Amino acid sequence: MRRFLLVLSLMLAALIASAQTAKPQPAQEVLKAAVKQAESSDKTVFLIFHASWCGWCKRLDAGLEDPGVKPLIEANYAVTHLVVMESKEKKELENPGGAEIMKELGGEKSGLPFYAFIDSKGKMIANSNAMPKDQNIGYPAEKEEIAAFELLLKKSAKHLTDEQRSQVMGYFVKNAPKPRAASPVQSNKDAIINDLNNLAAFAYQYRIRPQEMGGGAGSYTGFKIPEKIKQNDNAAFEAEVVDKDHIQFKATSIKGFGSVIETIDESGRMGNWKYTGQFQ
Repeated sequence: MRRFLLVLSLMLAALIASAQTAKPQPAQEVLKAAVKQAESSDKTVFLIFHASWCGWCKRLDAGLEDPGVKPLIEANYAVTHLVVMESKEKKELENPGGAEIMKELGGEKSGLPFYAFIDSKGKMIANSNAMPKDQNIGYPAEKEEIAAFELLLKKSAKHLTDEQRSQVMGYFVKNAPKPRAASPVQSNKDAIINDLNNLAAFAYQYRIRPQEMGGGAGSYTGFKIPEKIKQNDNAAFEAEVVDKDHIQFKATSIKGFGSVIETIDESGRMGNWKYTGQFQ
């Protein structure tokens, strides 16, 4: 009996260890299987890029799982997820190669959730960069985003009737976030974050630009904020090159509310946000 229990314990330990070390499937394999499923069922691949920290991604999934929405989506789409853009502590959750596929589909700078609709031959029909200036819809929360998302469904769903599409969109209209009057602190914070996003894009363009064109040739070293944009009505901005692959920006509120700090990595991705003062 003791020998049996020992063997059973060892088997359970091996199973637990195996589960803990299991790695996510390579992104190309996930996509290949989804395209195959779409081909065999006459559907379209609805490929969603998400991450564990992404609240809007969770809201999108909740919408697609709603009892009134799920049957209609499943009848038209092979819904597939790829994990990308995880924090350093959770990089093991990412599907290897997911970031490359996201880039190929036009989502390198789009944020999350980003999604693309792919036909049964593996060709992209459309992606979520369907807002003006090719901005990403993300979770369809605003009126314009909901309208753009509906057009994507109309373009990509083979068998979804107008009535069924209206039923799907009814969920997003009903569950649209209620607008709130922003406080002066929140308004200033939002404006500063938008400014920092623009600075991050500016710094990344410097990094990838050749030296002969005044760039960093693959490095942030030498980057400086131009004098004319070091300060505006929202904040004063500072930049510190951490190393050739990372640069940190600090924005101090002109209104005295606090500061916002972010770090940009080698791919232009923003992270390690920190807030002080009333911004916390």
